[in-house]
Amino acid sequence: MIVDNGLSYGVYTQCVEEGAAPIIIRSNGNYTFNPFDTRGLPLNNENLSNITALLTLLIGGAESPEKRRYRGALMASQVREIYADYYRRYRREQEARLPEITREALCVGRWHKERSGQGDGFIDAFVEFREFQKNNSEEARELLASYSDSEVGAFIENPKNDALLGNMVFAHFRPEEFPTLYDVQDEIQTQGRKRPATPESEEYAILGKLLEIWLRDGPYGPIVDGITNINLKKKIVHFELGKIKESERELLAVAGFLIMNDVRNYIMTMPRSVRKRLILEELSAIMDMDNGPKIARDYWERARKYNCWVLGILQNFARLYEQNPGVTGAILSNSDQVILLKSNNKKDLELVSQSYPIPEITKDAVMRFPIPGGNGRDVFSGFGVIQIHDGRPKVTLGRNYAHDEMLYVSSSAGSVFEERSKQLKNEPDIVEAIIENAKRMFGNNGENEKYNEK
Repeated sequence: MIVDNGLSYGVYTQCVEEGAAPIIIRSNGNYTFNPFDTRGLPLNNENLSNITALLTLLIGGAESPEKRRYRGALMASQVREIYADYYRRYRREQEARLPEITREALCVGRWHKERSGQGDGFIDAFVEFREFQKNNSEEARELLASYSDSEVGAFIENPKNDALLGNMVFAHFRPEEFPTLYDVQDEIQTQGRKRPATPESEEYAILGKLLEIWLRDGPYGPIVDGITNINLKKKIVHFELGKIKESERELLAVAGFLIMNDVRNYIMTMPRSVRKRLILEELSAIMDMDNGPKIARDYWERARKYNCWVLGILQNFARLYEQNPGVTGAILSNSDQVILLKSNNKKDLELVSQSYPIPEITKDAVMRFPIPGGNGRDVFSGFGVIQIHDGRPKVTLGRNYAHDEMLYVSSSAGSVFEERSKQLKNEPDIVEAIIENAKRMFGNNGENEKYNEK
């Protein structure tokens, strides 16, 4: 999964998987992230917290922190009520499915007590049990069948279990069955119309009006209101945010928030044995978002246990560090390696060294790296890889020679991406097409034949 800003990976994406293309997010586009869709997970407190944070982002700032918290509490209350309504309706309409969901809830609860690692929550146990079911279907069936019909019936009828069962049913919802922003906004506006008017109902009326512009027929289109229509079940998913205008900073913040949360939820549902990679092309843009530092820290601290490699790319570490010293420290302390490219800013290197030790000789070498320019076999860029080995930094310095095919693929200008897409459209073998187009464009006269053979 790639979060890009400038189509740097536009052509590369097409090389990874047939039919893959960047998902370009813009105002009045066709893509929708439904924040109320749990992506196959049970509803949980983290979901509710993230939804409240998003709604707070949608309505904008308040004149005081107290007012912001008050509005957040009002919206959280309505979100919980909406989910409760959907659960009650599901119980009425899908009563025959409740025993199956109850058996699963009982097994997950037992798994959590007996098999989960220290510090793992119910959601972790749910994901582990689902993976266990796929790999050990017969044993899983025996576990599910170990609960008698009378035990299952008693669990369903016990009001104390209503919250757990209510959370579990959402793991079985299809995308079109979840509530949407329209439902929540309508409920909030209804609360605002209550008579007699109270300070609370007046606040609800304001919230309903502020959320109105984010509905699907508003200026930003359906990005946050409707049925989720983004398929994350691919080998590569590439989000491009560069088409969002400078004047639409609030849309950029919302889109980044939606992507990061949606992808995190999806990664949590995937088998842990499957390798995942998340590339944040502009980490500083993520950190600039409301709740961005919290999301970034969460990824670096928790992604490893989901077998996910997180790669953050940035150009100005000093600015990032000054804005979020605690978070950037947490990111570095949870990183297995740091890759340094040419830098003219010694301060950047000194700040990185506070959390990730870099020898002085390496800092000097990084600042002396050449600036690559022109073309030819002797043009290269320097890089340094720093890893902590037995408590000490292990440094590798190297040179990167980019061959013509790589230069063709990695050009980051949007206009160049459009040109490349036209050249590669309908080509039966995109890699062969890249090799041929690179020959014509750069005229390497066979200099890179060794790469073509590979």
